[in-house]
Amino acid sequence: MKRGQPLIAGVGVWVTVAALPLTPLVAATGYQESPALTARVLQRELPALETRLPARPLILQPGTGGGQYGGVWRLATVETNDPGFLYRNIGYEPLVRWDPQWRRVVPGVAERWVISSDATRYTFFLRPGLRWSDGVLFSEADILFWRHEVAGHTNNASGPSSWLAPGGVLPAVSSPNPGEVVFEFARPNLMFLQWLATPDGSGPVSHPRHALARCFPSLNPNAAADARAQGMPSPWSWYRALSVSPYRSLGPVERIPTLNAWQVATAGSESGHFEVVARRNPYYWKIDPAGRQLPYLDEVRVVTVSTVSNLLALATAGELHMQDHYLGAGDQLAALQQAAVAGKIKLNRRVPSHSNLAAISLNLVHRDPELRSFFGNREVRIALSKAINREHLIREELRINTEPYQVAPRPESAFYSERLGRQHLDFDPVDARRRMIAAGYTIDGEQQLRARNGRPIHFTIHIAGGVTGDAAIVAAAVARDWAALGLHVRVESVNQSEFYELKRRNQHDAVIWSGDGGFDPLLEPRYYVPVSSESNYAIPWARWYQKARDAGAEEPPNAIRALFNQYDSVLAAPDAAAQLARWNRLAEMSADELLVIGIALPPVGIGVVHPSFRNVPDSIFASWNYPQPGPANPCQFSLAE
Repeated sequence: MKRGQPLIAGVGVWVTVAALPLTPLVAATGYQESPALTARVLQRELPALETRLPARPLILQPGTGGGQYGGVWRLATVETNDPGFLYRNIGYEPLVRWDPQWRRVVPGVAERWVISSDATRYTFFLRPGLRWSDGVLFSEADILFWRHEVAGHTNNASGPSSWLAPGGVLPAVSSPNPGEVVFEFARPNLMFLQWLATPDGSGPVSHPRHALARCFPSLNPNAAADARAQGMPSPWSWYRALSVSPYRSLGPVERIPTLNAWQVATAGSESGHFEVVARRNPYYWKIDPAGRQLPYLDEVRVVTVSTVSNLLALATAGELHMQDHYLGAGDQLAALQQAAVAGKIKLNRRVPSHSNLAAISLNLVHRDPELRSFFGNREVRIALSKAINREHLIREELRINTEPYQVAPRPESAFYSERLGRQHLDFDPVDARRRMIAAGYTIDGEQQLRARNGRPIHFTIHIAGGVTGDAAIVAAAVARDWAALGLHVRVESVNQSEFYELKRRNQHDAVIWSGDGGFDPLLEPRYYVPVSSESNYAIPWARWYQKARDAGAEEPPNAIRALFNQYDSVLAAPDAAAQLARWNRLAEMSADELLVIGIALPPVGIGVVHPSFRNVPDSIFASWNYPQPGPANPCQFSLAE
């Protein structure tokens, strides 16, 4: 791929009017369904298939041909509470979606749309006759319910996301005609369609009014009492418990209706492991070209194991059907390749959208004044970057084929900035010490770096165990290199929920996480400007930008406010050329700050596919904004006999 060639057509591209044709009618005469559902129809447990499907079902072409009904898709995770993992695999059904090649936005729940020439008005036409998994019709009323009761709720402490509320103002949402929903923004919202295709865009289609209205006092006068009867302290906490995660309880799960191919049925312990079971949705609204209702598979089962090693053992034994999360680290490759040679698994490619193997975020808004001053000094950050021996880490410890790189858009991206990606990568501990001394820090006779008040500088790097791939190896190497500079650095691995709680409370010193925003910096700007709750180096500044109402928000210095202004300018650009020019200026400003420290470009990863599993692409992008394998249409995955 040539440098500067955009991977995602439409991301950052100005769209004046976008109207897609209606889905063509299926060529086959009549529809077909799973034999298990036919049996339920005969028992009068379900209405006939023709009445369960929408007027124009979405037709999907299976990747390697047709599929057959039946079977269970087996997955594994190391996190008991990881709703994002479940969403990626069985929850990606937004209003509009990415095509499998991540080139454009294509129809989903909405079968077509029109965008005004100034990108302030988006009109969506819903798929008529589409139903929730309990058979109730999905309609514009569900989207209006989400907008008025959920999107702007006062208990949303972080406030609405900037993509949904540019300038802090939520859109007006209306329905001038049945099946038609209009979003109207106070100012141009260039990226709204693309954001709707990401996991962040799931809100409008994941709130069945008939099931959740009971949680809102404006619709249910007894909501507070009803919540207490359910053991919940408030109606909002009741809503969250019902809507957010299937992992909330053991045993049967209350089935909040869904538009997904499979609906979570149980979550609990089985054979000593926590397991989530999802079963086919009889009202699912997609078919194959022969008119057969999807999904092909009856169930999805996700088992929780205690360690990545246990998950690797399941994968190499051929007990998982399609899995990429937690797999692909350098120390796993030999075992995975051996299992592939033995015919137990097949390996396919995972093309990373990440900018970096590991984004090292120092807390620039630390509670401790001395650490805040230390981390907040740009010369200190440059010194810390130069003190890392990246070549040794890459070649001798990670043992991967890649190159040193800062956290920046990848060279293949249209948004590539050489300065942002290539600066301060040279291993030069002498220059690093010189910069520390010039910044006002001293090195004593024992080669210990001391703060201005004479104290040794101690801090901890936190990693989320089992979640961030090679983070443990990177953290240990960085701590060792920084110790050679005279710092006392401790590495601590915590589980994912503890990791997020530390960040939420702004109690972290430094964290390592994946380097998002390699191809899609306009969708994922977290490391270039602190506008996201995932901007780990300055979450209180991000809360301030988001117009948050909680006490955790903090007004940033002028240089950061200038970054905010430039980011707003990028989003309000009148055309694609202006947007790219404004982004290039933002990249230069971000490079001036060196907000985070990177290690290396991520190489292409691998995933595991069972030999009997069908219709899985040979190559899938790996990104939260392309929540793999969701856009590759898991509903058409199939097991061969």
